Amino acid sequence: MGASTDGPELPAECDEGFGTDFGQDIWFEFVAPTTGNYNFSTCNDADYDTRLAMYTGGCSVLEFVGCNDDGPDCAGFTSLLTVSLNEGEAYLLRVGGYGTAEGTGNLTVSVFGGGSNCFEEHPEPGCDDPVCEAIVCDFDPICCKVEWDLNCVITATEQCGGGGGGDVPENDECASAIEVTEGQFEYSNLGATDDPIVLPAECDEGFGLDFGSQVWFTFTPATDCKVTFSTCNTVDYDSRMAAFSDCDFTDPANFVACNDDGAGCEGFTSILCFDGIAGTTYYIAIGGYGVPGAQGSGVCTVTCGDVCGDAAKPCDLPACDAVEEEPCGEDLNGGCNSTENIAEPINVNSSICGTAWGEDGTRDTDWFEFTLTERSDVTWELYNGLSMAGFILSADCDPVVFATGEGQCPTVATACLEAGTYRVFAGAASFEGISCDSPLVDYVGVLTATPQSEECPAPGGCGDPASGSCCEPTGSPGCDDEECCTQICTADPFCCDTEWDQICADAAAITCTICGGGGGGDCELPVDTNVDEEEPCGESLNNGCNQDPAAFGTIAVGNVLSGTLWADGGGRDTDWFVLSLTEESTITVSLYSKTLVDLFILEGDCPEPGLVQEGVGDCPVQATATLPAGDYLIFAGIPAFDGVPCGGEIPNDYVLEITDGGGGGGPSNDECADAIEITEVPSVTSYSTIGATTTGPDLPEECDEGFGTDFGPDIWYKVVAPCDGTLEVSTCDAADYDTRLAAYSDCDGTFVACNDDGPDCAGFTSVMLVPVLCDQTYWIRVGGYGTASGNGDLSIICSGEDCGGGGSVCPADLNGDCLIDGQDLGILLGNWLCEGDCDGDINDDGIVDGEDLGLLLGGWGECPDCP
Repeated sequence: MGASTDGPELPAECDEGFGTDFGQDIWFEFVAPTTGNYNFSTCNDADYDTRLAMYTGGCSVLEFVGCNDDGPDCAGFTSLLTVSLNEGEAYLLRVGGYGTAEGTGNLTVSVFGGGSNCFEEHPEPGCDDPVCEAIVCDFDPICCKVEWDLNCVITATEQCGGGGGGDVPENDECASAIEVTEGQFEYSNLGATDDPIVLPAECDEGFGLDFGSQVWFTFTPATDCKVTFSTCNTVDYDSRMAAFSDCDFTDPANFVACNDDGAGCEGFTSILCFDGIAGTTYYIAIGGYGVPGAQGSGVCTVTCGDVCGDAAKPCDLPACDAVEEEPCGEDLNGGCNSTENIAEPINVNSSICGTAWGEDGTRDTDWFEFTLTERSDVTWELYNGLSMAGFILSADCDPVVFATGEGQCPTVATACLEAGTYRVFAGAASFEGISCDSPLVDYVGVLTATPQSEECPAPGGCGDPASGSCCEPTGSPGCDDEECCTQICTADPFCCDTEWDQICADAAAITCTICGGGGGGDCELPVDTNVDEEEPCGESLNNGCNQDPAAFGTIAVGNVLSGTLWADGGGRDTDWFVLSLTEESTITVSLYSKTLVDLFILEGDCPEPGLVQEGVGDCPVQATATLPAGDYLIFAGIPAFDGVPCGGEIPNDYVLEITDGGGGGGPSNDECADAIEITEVPSVTSYSTIGATTTGPDLPEECDEGFGTDFGPDIWYKVVAPCDGTLEVSTCDAADYDTRLAAYSDCDGTFVACNDDGPDCAGFTSVMLVPVLCDQTYWIRVGGYGTASGNGDLSIICSGEDCGGGGSVCPADLNGDCLIDGQDLGILLGNWLCEGDCDGDINDDGIVDGEDLGLLLGGWGECPDCP
């Protein structure tokens, strides 16, 4: 918070679809303790839209290393930067925000793999040997981008010497068999030795029983099924397989099944099938024909189903609308896997025929680019006999992976995307065994997009990242954090039904830990209490009209009561207290809490006592009322039914204070006769209606904008018009409650103008246009809709013919074109904090600052009565 922007402009490669704006940055130095791949992350751990970049060379000669704007699966547009660093070299990490975003967060630094063994599966990317990691990830980038799966282990075993075992594969012996599950895995029997397996005569398919160069795997079916291991058309050598129920393969009783050449399989490749029993572990030897056995590498497919499977699963390819422009064997659309970064265009809601080969340790990857004009549910389907690698990605070359394909015929990836340009990826699942002559090389990709489908609704709603941060106004219903959003909307349904405005964001700042609230915030509870609630947290002893029979605590003027509130599991605590007054009194009730709370002064009996006054503000929430002698009810509660358990992250404690007098007797300008004169126009005046009474007359029907003419606690100002024209009086976006304005030509109620809800003003704030005559006095009534009261800033500007009293013709129109727009805003910002006689000093106070900005924004649009 408060940082400036001093870093260089980002290169074009950092544009992930939203530009390269980088603001409010701070810097860290990092010296790599070892050579390897590192993650620098604010992912899901910052309260604003972050951006990261890394450099070498020192501050005077920065050399760009890498960048990230929005990390994959990172909420709130937080970031994950992945870079390769050299041991002992110093790097400069730049941490900032997208555009002008700023906030707080945690920065996490980690090494890929976290020290995990290159020859063991683990869910994180990378492994503990940087050299081996680099080799494997060059073959298969998924190993360093997503996870170190079995395919990565097999590639490491093949390429890195089997984890210290020389050229012999790690699973050369049955005792070292690698466990596999349904799906596909890469393997190699290069360097494997010949186990003395003696196959039974039934395994002779006409070419003998020779079997060597075996590597071993185990498989345990979860249900009774037909187990299939298949290398059919997916390996580059003459394979042979056998299955056993134990590693003692010399005992004929342990033999289960075998295959040499599978039916319909090219290159003497194999399909092994047998009846598997749920929970039984089977030992699978995959080797080659002959002794010594043939050797090579490729892909094996494992299935467990009702019938024997097939490596090349029968797959009817749908018709295609277009044909890939890249001939098989060439690389013309390799996207981020090629130096030219070429992606072939594809139309939304169309299909394309292509080829995806994998041979000699490399594979073809096809990248296609498309554009969405609106938020849509996007599906990328790949039809092929094998499972394919399919992704939906951002259009840059540090791509965000929005979805990963799953399944076989089709392999399907689905993502909900905003309007913009994106890419889809199609690639062979294997780096071996699929030549351009193979029938498995052909595929069809189908790209569909359904605008704002049920799975991809319009932006808005709790938990939708597109709704925007809960910590700031979003302009749409709801916000991105589901827990915070639900809690605020339970208290104020407007935030989810209509718009997440400034009032909703302010409530989140008090209540939600992601916005700095709840867990402590800035609220300081009074420590000098003199009464205890006497209700333990979690119990309900004084829930008033919310329990049967009704039960109340008691409180008196002068009491400072300490208590607890909770909301958990669909229930909540509400505390009710009886306040008895022996004579007419003006009282102020103040409720201090580190979370969002409701406060009411009520009168009458259960089950439906009447509302006298609703509390406003925060820390404290206050309600002031002048009450006749009698009994009244004071209500305190959390406006939610979950999220605040006893002893949780959000404190349960509160303090309730009753004082005599309206918090200082109420505002001094509570009556029209006591109106405060505003002598300078244009001007911005801070005010509060807390503790005010309602003294103005009823509004005429023309002031009903659809919600009635109720006008709550009001205060008064008066102003002498400095122009003939229009006086604009505004609380637009500048008050913490639902405001209402009216203007009169005297204190006898001679009506001139009014406004309830100004156009495009958040939180039902107001803009009133008052027709005025030069040097005439007007009384401005500032209040709230219904019983609403609170705090705000009142801006006044006069547009029309200057009558020499300090007014001007549309003073915020800095370039004199009768329109207050971006050009005027540019002039003001260009003179920001200029002191003296400066363009942009709209209120003539000698400095261009926030008051001038408020006047400009309050008058935005055409100038009234402009000549």
